[in-house]
Amino acid sequence: MDTIGQWMNPELLDRLTKEENNLGSGVLILTWDRPTEPAAQVVQTPLRLLRLFRAAGLRFAGETGAVLRWLVTGDSLFMLVRRSQAEVPHVPDEEMTRLLYALRDTAFRVFADSRRSAKLRGKDRIRGGAAAVRPIGLTAGGKTSARELEKEVVSAIFRAWSMSFSTLSFSFEMLDCRMQEQFTNQERIGVRYRPIASLMDGSLFGYEALPFDKTTGEGWTPEQFYSFSEREGELFDNDRRFRELAIRGIPSDGAVRLFLPVPARIVFDSRLYPGSTLYHIEAAGLHPEHVVLILSDDGTDHMGTLHAALRHYRVQGFRIALSAVGSDSAAIERMVELRPDYARIDGHWIPRETKDPVRESLLQAITSLARKEKIVLLVDGLEREEQVRHLMSAGIGYGQGAWVGAPSERAAVVEPSVTERIRQEMRRRFRGVAGSLTELVEPVLTFSSRTPVSEIARQFETNRESNGFVLVDNGKPVGLLMKEKLHRMLASQFGLPLYGSRPVLKIMDTQPLVVEVTTSVGQLSHTAMMREPDKLYDSVIVTQGGEVKGIVSIRALLESVTNVRMADAQWANPLTGLPGNEPIRRELSRRLEEGKPFSVLYADLDHFKWYNDQYGFHRGDDVIRFTGETLQAVVREYCPEDSFIGHIGGDDFIVMIDYGNPVRIAEEVLIQFEKGISSFSDTAHGPVRDRAGIPVEVASLSLSLALLLCLDTEGWSPERLAERSALLKKKAKGTLGNSMEWDTLDHPSVTEKWV
Repeated sequence: MDTIGQWMNPELLDRLTKEENNLGSGVLILTWDRPTEPAAQVVQTPLRLLRLFRAAGLRFAGETGAVLRWLVTGDSLFMLVRRSQAEVPHVPDEEMTRLLYALRDTAFRVFADSRRSAKLRGKDRIRGGAAAVRPIGLTAGGKTSARELEKEVVSAIFRAWSMSFSTLSFSFEMLDCRMQEQFTNQERIGVRYRPIASLMDGSLFGYEALPFDKTTGEGWTPEQFYSFSEREGELFDNDRRFRELAIRGIPSDGAVRLFLPVPARIVFDSRLYPGSTLYHIEAAGLHPEHVVLILSDDGTDHMGTLHAALRHYRVQGFRIALSAVGSDSAAIERMVELRPDYARIDGHWIPRETKDPVRESLLQAITSLARKEKIVLLVDGLEREEQVRHLMSAGIGYGQGAWVGAPSERAAVVEPSVTERIRQEMRRRFRGVAGSLTELVEPVLTFSSRTPVSEIARQFETNRESNGFVLVDNGKPVGLLMKEKLHRMLASQFGLPLYGSRPVLKIMDTQPLVVEVTTSVGQLSHTAMMREPDKLYDSVIVTQGGEVKGIVSIRALLESVTNVRMADAQWANPLTGLPGNEPIRRELSRRLEEGKPFSVLYADLDHFKWYNDQYGFHRGDDVIRFTGETLQAVVREYCPEDSFIGHIGGDDFIVMIDYGNPVRIAEEVLIQFEKGISSFSDTAHGPVRDRAGIPVEVASLSLSLALLLCLDTEGWSPERLAERSALLKKKAKGTLGNSMEWDTLDHPSVTEKWV
């Protein structure tokens, strides 16, 4: 550090204290990362390394003209660089990172061209770091304080030094021509496609392209592939080859997305120019919105690099995904700061067991955070079909893994069994939800996808009430075009000349949301809100037998959902928040109409009138709430799905379940009730009395349960069920203390199946 102090002499500081020179300065560092040696052994820096560093510094200074001063000391190359004010970006750290990559490339060329580097090959590595010098405020005389500036330069050196231990490293192995020749045969690079399924309807959402070695058949993760390529000095060429192959092998019908991994640091390569990937995409008959670029982020890329990559690709119309968002705070902070369109979480977020409250809470938390930041989540690690329920309950939209499909060289579809299982789970989640799409469907004009854009614009002017048109081919919907998006596109400087005479398929949304008219309003609302942020307010195409029936606007959909929720809230019990009589009647009717076996459990408190008179209605309300919470806790423990809990009124409750052991569940309700009810009463109020005022031999309030096993629902109605349960409940109340009576609907011979 003393040497660095001499390097920052007063003359240099004086130059930096001037405002115009202070704005764009920063520090670059290249350092030799020597192998670990015993503490007692002192390792001298090889003279050939110092000479190579000096040569790299001279060449870089001459090529860029940005170097204020540079110094080779010990085993490191320090550079103080400055950009002119006109070139200073809004993110100074990003510009320093860009210069660091340029310095790295210069050093690589110097090392590769020099025979001195031959004896340095081995496990040694060169690491790099960069940091911008933060602007310093002016003194009263209009100058920057030299002391404060010196502190900031030293601070930038330490920040760059810290960065060098985690990012931008390369080994001397990359100079070995034999290894280079072994890997740079790009015919070795192959592409496999791993399917991604929509967890909303089970359809194929897209593919992730993965590299593999065609000579051995061994697969690489993107991080391994790019790390290996960079070590060999072939990052740009191998990445370009991989992109071309991946784009060429994807179906060109525009029905699915291609998730294409890219290394963020490639944007600093001078050979990369905007539009190179677009060229291959258009040649394959695709649009930029069909391709999602996955920024391979293993936590080592500098934030300036990731921001630069985001801007570089977004300005070209690509959607961006962030790979492997782990459960550590640093990964979550990167996701929030970068705000990609998609974020992929790994299998560590998925609950391992049926009951895993910790992971369920974590999954709900990351889903809520992503929804707030308008990020679509994709989970990687869907290995078993049992995991689907957890992911759908949390609101995860898309998934991939061994259960969805393994990587293959041909872009294969999702297995029908997987699609059906996801759709089955979706139907189960939203069955019984009130509302029909038929009432919401609006007529819509349809046009061929070959119709010129100018004609579509004219039709929007003629039909001013229309907010969107459906594009069809052979009677099937293939696209959607919203008026607002068309006007925004044509309003650009060259919009009309560029798109006016082209067919509308060039600008339409080729992946709109299409649903059948039989879809429930609740399911459609859930699916529509899971779309990408820029599509949230696009209309939904509704079909009947595959033919276009009309569209549903998001406004109409939200109004319908709001009305249903208001109606449910109107019938909800204000004390427990549980559904009241009308929702209970609808649920009973629905289950009876389905004809599937289910169980009905009626719960009634004994001696509640006496308790209310003795303890007051406030304590009585507490008991009512406790009873409702006990029922919910037991049902959540034993059958969290396919269940319904309602509050009939007063001290009467009802529970409906589809599976499990209903008798065992009822017994558990009595056990949990008995454990907690004693805390609500004491001996000071005398013995418990019945409605006639006669003391009864019980210690406190008790609970009577009437359980009906509805194995055959034909001919039954909610009213007849209520009559049958009343008889059972009366019988249960004839027993002192907590009690239960149960029966089947005229089929006692099959009772064993339920017990």
